[in-house]
Amino acid sequence: MTPPPSRNPENDQEFERSQLLSIFDSINQIIYIADPETYEILYVNRALRQKFDRDVVGGLCYREFQGLDAPCPFCTNPIILKDTTKEYQWEHHNPVSDRDYMIKWAGDGSGVGHGVRDRQESQGHH
Repeated sequence: MTPPPSRNPENDQEFERSQLLSIFDSINQIIYIADPETYEILYVNRALRQKFDRDVVGGLCYREFQGLDAPCPFCTNPIILKDTTKEYQWEHHNPVSDRDYMIKWAGDGSGVGHGVRDRQESQGHH
């Protein structure tokens, strides 16, 4: 009897990574991944690339998304990194994109954020 082909964990991991990124790209909400210690943007999905109309990967989140020269004064990285097992939720208005966002840190090492509304939409401007 022939033994089953050996599995290559690196290939499995690359396949899972490509599947996950494909799912992120299919979502119409902005998704990005940034290093919480260096603020470097590691990944952006298609919706974010279209919104900003440029590639921001490799840039710093506070510079690319907020137009700032230093980490945002409202940055919650120190809060969520202090205890990554604790859930945390906050809202923020981004003046660059003119959108309000609700962000939730799930307490399991992942954060999820989504646009709540455009301020112009909420004020009745179209």
